[in-house]
Amino acid sequence: MLIDCDVHQNFASLEALLPYLPQAHRDHLTRGGYSGAGLPTYLWTHPEGFTRRDAVPPAGGPAGSDYETMRWQLLDAYDEQFTILNGEEILSASVMAHVPLATALTHAYNDWLLETWLPLDSRLKGSLGRLSGTTLPSQPYEYIYGRAGLVLRCPWHGWEFDLETGEQLVRDGLRATTYGVHIVDGLVTLYL
Repeated sequence: MLIDCDVHQNFASLEALLPYLPQAHRDHLTRGGYSGAGLPTYLWTHPEGFTRRDAVPPAGGPAGSDYETMRWQLLDAYDEQFTILNGEEILSASVMAHVPLATALTHAYNDWLLETWLPLDSRLKGSLGRLSGTTLPSQPYEYIYGRAGLVLRCPWHGWEFDLETGEQLVRDGLRATTYGVHIVDGLVTLYL
């Protein structure tokens, strides 16, 4: 069984996420003085770039933005049973200074991925940073799932944190900072 756990699919443009954003963030991106919606560029550079040139769709667009190209080049060519989609440009949202907008964009990306990519092929799986549960301590070969809705899992690193305390569930001494929040009309206010 072949599982490819690091596939970077992409959207054709950030405008693809606009329908999944709350109105306030849509307005900010489309009328807030930007010359078009965009994400920060990577903080590092490479002379050859970071994408496979052969992953650019024949009809044009960013590498990784076309399912059919991915299907024949990767899924079918290597007979992959599962492919974990990790995103590409959306990863740079983690360096945005505007935290509420970055959070809204990553949530919009998750919703876009669920609606537009995952239904295309049962082999496609998403790396979504959502609330979940985790496996609990148990006997060998016994898997007990619990704590549903109380665990936050990082989609890029796989680390799991207790939602209430911020403690990392595997490594002792590592914890995420927790803050109070208030949600009104889908907008989250963070109290530092």
